[in-house]
Amino acid sequence: MELHSNLSKHNAVLWRLALQQRQKPVPLLEEFKRTLRAACDTLAVHRTSIWLYRQQESVLECALLFEQSTEQFARGTVLKKAEHPAYFAACASEKYIDAGDAQLDSRTKELSTVYLLPNNIRAMLDAPIFVGTQQKGVLCFELRDSTRQWQDEDRAFASSIADLVALAIAEEDSSQAQSFIESAMDSAAEAIFVVTTQGEIRRTNRIATDLFDLSPKQFRYPHINNILPGLMNGTDGLLDQVMQSPVANITRKTADYFTATAKQERTIPVTFSISKIKHWRGDHALIILQDNSEKFAKDQQIKNSEALYRTVVEDQPDLIIRTDAKGAITFANNSTLAYANLKLEQIVGTSVYDYAPVGDHDIIRKAISELSLSNPVTRYSHTVVASNGSQHIIAWVLRAFYDNHQQATAYQAIGRDITREREAEEKLHLSQRLEAIAVLAGGLAHDFNNLLTPILSFTDLAKTTLPQDAPQVNYLNYVMTAANRAKELAKMVLIFSRRDQRQEIELLAAGSLLREIVGFFKKVADSKIQIIDHIDLDLGMIEAHPSMLYQIVSNLFTNAIQSMPAGGVLRFTATACDWSQQRAIQIEVKDTGSGIPPAILEHIFEPFFTTKQQGTGLGLSVVKGLVDELGGEIHCKSELNIGTSFVITLPVVENVVRTPPVGAAPYLLSGQEKILVIDDEESIVLTIRDGLQHLGYKVETRISANAAIAEFAQHSQQYNLLITDCTMPLMSGFELSRQMRQINPNVPIILMSGYGQAIDSTDLAGNRINNFIQKPFVIDELAAVIRKTLRH
Repeated sequence: MELHSNLSKHNAVLWRLALQQRQKPVPLLEEFKRTLRAACDTLAVHRTSIWLYRQQESVLECALLFEQSTEQFARGTVLKKAEHPAYFAACASEKYIDAGDAQLDSRTKELSTVYLLPNNIRAMLDAPIFVGTQQKGVLCFELRDSTRQWQDEDRAFASSIADLVALAIAEEDSSQAQSFIESAMDSAAEAIFVVTTQGEIRRTNRIATDLFDLSPKQFRYPHINNILPGLMNGTDGLLDQVMQSPVANITRKTADYFTATAKQERTIPVTFSISKIKHWRGDHALIILQDNSEKFAKDQQIKNSEALYRTVVEDQPDLIIRTDAKGAITFANNSTLAYANLKLEQIVGTSVYDYAPVGDHDIIRKAISELSLSNPVTRYSHTVVASNGSQHIIAWVLRAFYDNHQQATAYQAIGRDITREREAEEKLHLSQRLEAIAVLAGGLAHDFNNLLTPILSFTDLAKTTLPQDAPQVNYLNYVMTAANRAKELAKMVLIFSRRDQRQEIELLAAGSLLREIVGFFKKVADSKIQIIDHIDLDLGMIEAHPSMLYQIVSNLFTNAIQSMPAGGVLRFTATACDWSQQRAIQIEVKDTGSGIPPAILEHIFEPFFTTKQQGTGLGLSVVKGLVDELGGEIHCKSELNIGTSFVITLPVVENVVRTPPVGAAPYLLSGQEKILVIDDEESIVLTIRDGLQHLGYKVETRISANAAIAEFAQHSQQYNLLITDCTMPLMSGFELSRQMRQINPNVPIILMSGYGQAIDSTDLAGNRINNFIQKPFVIDELAAVIRKTLRH
């Protein structure tokens, strides 16, 4: 009876504390105070304290200590792992530290000098505080001057209080704490009622609803007297006594073997407690009722524990499995059953090895071999085959249970799917590598364009100094052709590097751009792959960014080439078509590769879906996203061992006026104005100087921004135009332009760039820049921009 009384007392305190946490939130320190005071009183100890880990679990700091004799709270004491290794090891590895004589116990005696003797502590009961799988600290019960033989119910109570403390800590960061309290209440083995001072039932838990046939969805809850007759006015009026108590805290009274009315007017003997709950919305009574009928009397304690355990376990989103010593499954929670797509009776008795690839069996065996009585918990991860056949990485926390002979009798594994986290890590690493390559490619293309500018300009200038029938002209034409091919190659590299992260939409001539892209892949493709293309140049204009088409074609070409490791034919066609009553472009990428199985074909556009060992599963999902963004559609057909075809349809912009290029007469490119040219590449400023002087301009050059500012400050009124590079050491072209404007606000400015930025009119206007030209260029192109700028 004493054991039963203690358990009831413990349960009452636990439920009271749990319900208090569900009421109006209080600061964490106040929650600690309330918990420590109640726990200290319940276990009849002198001191109760909460210790939290600090400095990567090398220090235990007293977050709060309650002193029973003075009703005072204290904090701040520190224990260091380096000074007390045995105690720290016990805290980390044992379910609780039940030191009947702490000054002699091997786990705690090293605390004697600095802690036990100064505070006259003889007995200690410590329980670890876990938040999830992470141990946050230790809950400590301390008794002065005398030893104590701790009982199982004491240990269970200490562990439960530690759980409540952990819940209070978790509530600081998680809005899910409230739902946890609701779930815990519904998992109680006793019937719980929350009633008003007038006895109206406001809330019940699941056990109460089932036991007394209550259904708030069908009708209002009855009065508490309908369940416990005479509770308010008869049998000493316990409810009235409790609710009229002037005590501000919680008042508790207990009555044994009352008669309650259950389903079908059946009466059953019950034990219940009444607690007065002071709440900001008004006082309520908490009634915790236990059925003591003969049907439940034999195994009530076991069933209560089992109900609590199973409800908490079943509600967990993580996979929870119990096995016997040989690895045969004895229990699996709902999450596990859903994951395996099996019923409990189908999974019980099977081996855990049945759900892991053979290659991962050694990982499981190794984890089991690491467990011992002193180290009953370990962590590991391995691959699990889901019900749909896909493989997932599961991280497990494995715990062993031992009998009195120190033999493992059962194992419990709690698992969490970390596949997406691993994929996200791999995606991040891949993204970082690609970003580094893109930055390098953009830098190389920039330098390449700077080199091509003098090659193109000087070659073009040299041609003008020779008679048209001179043999050297043909040689220079070959140089121009090669330089222009290099210019297009640099352009493709800049598209790949995606220097313009905004990817601003512009009108593009689809045919010529697709020909450039496919031509680029023809140059770099393996000789075993034959690329055959048919591209109509007169496809019309589309709204896109060049990098979008590059990414679409690049991903499709890459997949096609990888499907033909021994070689094959890749056909690329781009033709005009009618689509949804409008003009469109139809692009087809067709290979003679291995094909895609029908079961996989419907998933190929899903993010992260891949059948490749090193793939990210992002390629085709990116293609689908880009096609959707461009207002088109994509379809795939495939036959095993025959090949795969991707067909993309993109809308064409109607009514675009295309003006044929007209060559400018030489006299329209010439001029007599004075121009200041600034670029950190000396070869470029010399190219521009000689070319513009050949056209009649007076040109000054500087290879540093500071030198240009100094020159312009002295002779600003002499210059009709400034031409500056966008990217220079110490100062950008934008900043240089702003400083030049402060000297002479009216001078026109042209910006040059060797990167592939798309600098729109907003960027230019915002920095008061009149015009922009992309490197590499020939002098005639620059001269045309100069005349256009000076005319405005």
